Amino acid sequence: MPPGATSGPQMTLRRLASILALTSLGCTQDAAVAETLGGFGETGTQESGDGVGTSGGVGTTNADITTSGAETGAHTTNDDGDSDEPIYDVGTPDGGPGRPMQCTLDEDGDISGIGPCDGGPLAESFNAQVQWSWGEGEAGVITTPLVANLTDDNDDGSIDLCDVPDVVALARLFPPMGQMVEPDKRIYALDGATGEEHWSYEANFQPAFGPALGDIDGDGFVEIVAVTRSGAGADTALHLIALSHDGQLEWETPGLASLDQRSVSNVSLADLDADGDVEILAGDVIADHTGNPIVTVSAGNGGFAVDLDDDGDLEYVHAHGASHHDGTPYFTRPNMGLAFPHVADIDDDGLPEIIYSQHPDFGLAIYEHDGSPAAASLLGTLSGLPGALHDMNGDGAVDLAVGHGDSVIPTFSVIDLVGGSAMWTTNTVGGCCAGGTAFDFLGDTTAESIFADDQLLFVFDEFGDILTSAPRQSPTVGDYPVVADVDNDGSAEIIIASESFNTPAIQVLRDENDGWVPARRIWNQYHYHVTNVREDGTIPTLQPNNWESLNTFRTQAQISPGGVCVPAG
Repeated sequence: MPPGATSGPQMTLRRLASILALTSLGCTQDAAVAETLGGFGETGTQESGDGVGTSGGVGTTNADITTSGAETGAHTTNDDGDSDEPIYDVGTPDGGPGRPMQCTLDEDGDISGIGPCDGGPLAESFNAQVQWSWGEGEAGVITTPLVANLTDDNDDGSIDLCDVPDVVALARLFPPMGQMVEPDKRIYALDGATGEEHWSYEANFQPAFGPALGDIDGDGFVEIVAVTRSGAGADTALHLIALSHDGQLEWETPGLASLDQRSVSNVSLADLDADGDVEILAGDVIADHTGNPIVTVSAGNGGFAVDLDDDGDLEYVHAHGASHHDGTPYFTRPNMGLAFPHVADIDDDGLPEIIYSQHPDFGLAIYEHDGSPAAASLLGTLSGLPGALHDMNGDGAVDLAVGHGDSVIPTFSVIDLVGGSAMWTTNTVGGCCAGGTAFDFLGDTTAESIFADDQLLFVFDEFGDILTSAPRQSPTVGDYPVVADVDNDGSAEIIIASESFNTPAIQVLRDENDGWVPARRIWNQYHYHVTNVREDGTIPTLQPNNWESLNTFRTQAQISPGGVCVPAG
């Protein structure tokens, strides 16, 4: 496979200069914040538990997991740790308890007709352990890990939902200690159950430009779309590249002068004009499924596609506003530097609002579906980083779980967007673009929020108490933890990325009894919002509006036998 050029990445954030020198890949937690975290942890009934690491590719680990033993329901497990209630794991190799195998999606299944989930809580406590890890001391990941089915694990001649999902990671390989050279970069496909490497592809990838996964050409297989670079200085050029599900080069474009060279950006996939042909959204470029540019827009650090005006085609929502599918402006907003858009119906009027979290100190800005300002500079001290939208406390209203990257007192909060106040806030270590997500692991209609700062992963309950913390180190450029059923066992897992000699590049955490509720087996892009992709990796021609069903953003969905579902209240 062709090695990439050796030119250094062009970074726009001063914070990354020492990181990219590879002399100090993890930030140091200051004493004040360490004391705060320690005191906060003591408010719960927490115990220390040893994670169980297993072999996984480059590295292994036995990570120290701190976890709470708080009871959450009346469900019990048997002596083998198996659930004594049905686990609704569509498509497990053995078909699941009392159910036939379902290896493929129904034509209208998965993200259409989303209804209530069957069953109740599956676990009586939140006890996490490391299932596998990969890359410790040898590689680092600064983009969000992604999940999809890429391999025929059961050797039946098909790649489908009966196979084990795979984790896709864009990694930089650490050079030998003391050698100041540009690190090699590769995209890896790792087995979701074990962390074993299926394949890797080496190229001069733009290390903080997150890739996306999806069937872009309609051949029934998931492709990986990423960004590479060539040249140096004024001659630097960025390219779109597509890899096949088995790691073969499908195409790479010539240098695209308009492709965004910012440090924090990500590829998104969508069928913008609902014609059955997938478009690629990469910063300022909208390209067709072969990488040929269709139109350029002023998008800042990029975004995602949804139907804001209910006309059947999608708008490209980005840092500078939104654009119609043909690139003409839908609405524009001031350039506030890094701005992370989200979309949900926060006022229960049936129409979406666009919520911008603006780094570092510009607060939240909220716009109506037509681009008119709804609020500006809301809670400026409690926002700034990419967040997650979910009903966190089970009251039926969507909340924002988000960090604030203040260089003095970084925090993480869950914000009641209707009331305009923080439900709770805690100090963190911070980081440029530290992000998080949320998921109702226990199926009890309240969600746990998950946040990864420079030093640690945290899982908080609805009150802000720590359920689990796990070590990880990262400059927090474009990575955040994600949730998926990555081993197809009918129970959700958490996938974490790191870039440090001291922590694995990828870790997967599971419940010790595999009792967390079933989750989808896909997380295909940074701006994931469930309805943007079907579980088999196909991009919907007519994308359902996420605010009309789940009303979430950058969070995972639970599944039942019929597909995506909402926990019953």
